[in-house]
Amino acid sequence: MKNDEENINELEEENEDVILIGYYGEDNKGSIDSLSSRSSYYPLSANQGRVLNEKVDAFLDNINDLENRLETLLDMFYPIGSIYQSTKNIDPNTVIGGTWQKIEGQFLFASSSKYSLGSVGGIDKNTLVDNNIPLLSVTTKINQTTLKGAFANFAAQSSGQGPTASGICEVYLAGDYGGYGTSKAGMNDSVRIDASHSHTATSTAGNSSPQPIENMPPYKVINMWERIG
Repeated sequence: MKNDEENINELEEENEDVILIGYYGEDNKGSIDSLSSRSSYYPLSANQGRVLNEKVDAFLDNINDLENRLETLLDMFYPIGSIYQSTKNIDPNTVIGGTWQKIEGQFLFASSSKYSLGSVGGIDKNTLVDNNIPLLSVTTKINQTTLKGAFANFAAQSSGQGPTASGICEVYLAGDYGGYGTSKAGMNDSVRIDASHSHTATSTAGNSSPQPIENMPPYKVINMWERIG
């Protein structure tokens, strides 16, 4: 007899049809405002509706508590101002929660008395100017020119031998007279030196089309995010 009753109950449970109509209240708690059943063995009573409402409320409370716990963990591990880094295309706004801002094209650099917290700067490439170039010492070789000459026969002149000169030196005798020094009174000799010459030296250093200098250290590109809220 007992087995027959169990079979009947199981059959009724399989055919059981329960209709629940509900909504969220102002306090985000669930409420069941309509209950009905076509089961002859398990009719829904007002008390059962109350119990069901309490269970729904408890379930929602658990969800709210879980959300609060997750928010607490987020603040614990990633407080506002934290940096999230990843080699993957992960958006922490959707995966972790909170509000994150992506950092693009910048390195992280520790603060100091010279570099204040939150300041930004630097450039990946730059072109040198005069103030960046040290003093250059350039040696230029110029072709050598011989500048030599000599004078002769000034101390003692003999017949037919007046003063002579060579190289860059030239002797000029008054009246274009050259010969025995005593054969004419008032001899006025003079010496001329002409060592005129010129040098042109051109020295060029550097490149007429300078290229920007790469300032980047060795790097690996990743994604970085800063939590701002």
